[in-house]
Amino acid sequence: MGTLDHVKGATNEVVGAIKKDVGKVVDSPELTAEGALQNLKGQAQNALGAAKDKAAELYDDAEQAGLIDSARGVLNTTVGKAREVVGHVIGAPRIEAEGVAQQAEGHLQSAAGAVKKTVH
Repeated sequence: MGTLDHVKGATNEVVGAIKKDVGKVVDSPELTAEGALQNLKGQAQNALGAAKDKAAELYDDAEQAGLIDSARGVLNTTVGKAREVVGHVIGAPRIEAEGVAQQAEGHLQSAAGAVKKTVH
């Protein structure tokens, strides 16, 4: 996930370190500062890549544990119930029926999450 960030980061770290060292050798404070800044940019890119990798890993763990399906199930059940009630109150049978269908979808998603949780 963060591979490109790691590559860019490593490149900027190395090029920045070289610029910084060359700046010191040729007594150029501007080049030294530019190199230091580029090196820091590379470190930040590497940190971003690591954060993306960790986020992807956590998402995959949550997905395998059924947490994503369970959360979607709760959301669809809740929103579906709201749509059912609103449809009933305003006299819109189509909205009411869509709400019931969304609740059913939510129950299925919650069940899928529960199955994944027991398997995981």
